[in-house]
Amino acid sequence: PNALSPEMRWKLYPYDTPWNSSIHGITVDRKGHVYWAEIAGGQIGELDPETGKITRHRPPTNGSILQVATDPDDNIWYGMVAGSTMGVFDTKTKLFTQWNTPSPDADPYGLVVDQKGNAWGAGRGQDVVVEVEAKTQVIREYHTLTHPAGVQRLSVDSKGMIWFSEDAASRLG
Repeated sequence: PNALSPEMRWKLYPYDTPWNSSIHGITVDRKGHVYWAEIAGGQIGELDPETGKITRHRPPTNGSILQVATDPDDNIWYGMVAGSTMGVFDTKTKLFTQWNTPSPDADPYGLVVDQKGNAWGAGRGQDVVVEVEAKTQVIREYHTLTHPAGVQRLSVDSKGMIWFSEDAASRLG
């Protein structure tokens, strides 16, 4: 990391894909495995940096995945902006569980996981924040006060409070 030349500083992990998969979001689990969201490919990629092995995992439905986030159990949560679903990839069993958003076309744009392992998505298409409660697998929506809001990026603070941007309204929620 201290080398001045880019060749010494960076390591690239190219992978073969028949099209441009358009990597968007990225997360890392506790083992150091790197996972990414594919907008065009509609899959979740996985890299084991120790071996260089790359695997792509296909969710049950097609869509554009914009963001991925790791939960406390190293599962990978995702949201499909085209497909209006949220889901989780169990890294141990390699199985997917997926839910449709309560509002059609909510289009989860951003995604975070809170301290309890619950996933939160920014429902840009319907001005909602979507929650998937990890333990019960109940999915809920919380409507914003602003319309149109254009809910996008989310963050969770140290107290578990969810924050989001309203791109269309230039506000914070």
